[in-house]
Amino acid sequence: MKGFHINLLFRVSFFTIACFFLLFPAYPQEPLPDILQRGYISQWMICGPFPSDLEKGIKNAISNNQAPLGTRDFWAGKGGITQLLPQPGDKAQIDGITYTWLPFVVKNPRLDLHTLRPPDECIYYLSAYVQVPEDQLIYIHIQTPLGARLWISKTGIRDVKAMPIEHLGIDRALVRLRKGLNLFILQVPFLSLQSISEITKIPVENIPMKLWSQKEPNIGQTGYEINFHIRPVDSAGAIYYVPLLEPSRIFTGPEIDPKQVFYLTIYNPTSKQVFPISINGWVMPQNFSLPNQQISLQPQEETRVPFQIPNKGRKQEDKTNIRVLITAPNENGEKQTSDCNTQMTFTDPEPLS
Repeated sequence: MKGFHINLLFRVSFFTIACFFLLFPAYPQEPLPDILQRGYISQWMICGPFPSDLEKGIKNAISNNQAPLGTRDFWAGKGGITQLLPQPGDKAQIDGITYTWLPFVVKNPRLDLHTLRPPDECIYYLSAYVQVPEDQLIYIHIQTPLGARLWISKTGIRDVKAMPIEHLGIDRALVRLRKGLNLFILQVPFLSLQSISEITKIPVENIPMKLWSQKEPNIGQTGYEINFHIRPVDSAGAIYYVPLLEPSRIFTGPEIDPKQVFYLTIYNPTSKQVFPISINGWVMPQNFSLPNQQISLQPQEETRVPFQIPNKGRKQEDKTNIRVLITAPNENGEKQTSDCNTQMTFTDPEPLS
């Protein structure tokens, strides 16, 4: 597809990793189906903080709309970043400082590193091993304050950008994982909220709302957050979508006929606008039709399409099936339709404050 690239990971990388784990079989790793079901990796390792590799530091780079990471490979003494196969407790001597890979376990997509008491500006590395039962295309969505570099099994997937700070830190990728063990590595630069406030002239408490309103609400609360989502993905024409309806705790309609809002995530990975995209839904098995929706997507744009599902008589954790038809043009302008059947779970409304 012109203007569109899916990152393909090479089998030789997995051969190297597989050989390593024949020697170290008892090692924390997560199966991809479990990760896709919950939507995030839970077993990470972390190493840092490292100093900035920029001559004038991260704060100066952000002040001048420059990339917050330089080109130094801190792991050159270990063969380079693409040769890393970290284990918990592994140590590395770099510039006279000993760095240790430590377990970092989370229970949601958010990793908040402020509990590690990082300095004003710094770099952290994170890694995780994922066991893939068969080749599979996945959708990765990363949110950070300043952006991140991502490698999967020796292949660079995403890099940091040079642009104004308000546009940094939202990265998406379609990645085809190969069967076997996959190593994820992140390199993430950070800058304290106080320094960001001095650059932008925005009070610290207003940074999440005024600077990063397009990001998830917790980005900017401490300044050292990472949100890392992994989802299954299917295609319809030139666009891709997550074949799940994610519940919100938003309810609409009168009390006698309440509706709960669920969201379908759709992504345009191409370099062109995709239009029209037609979305139809039915509540099954009643075959109750939901309103048709027509949208367009700009290049590299993600959107969350709302579905208002009747909620009357439903209880917390009740489930129902939804059928969704998505029709979009392919790269040749021909319409293609994808039929998605998914089960969704009702939740209670957001409590009143």
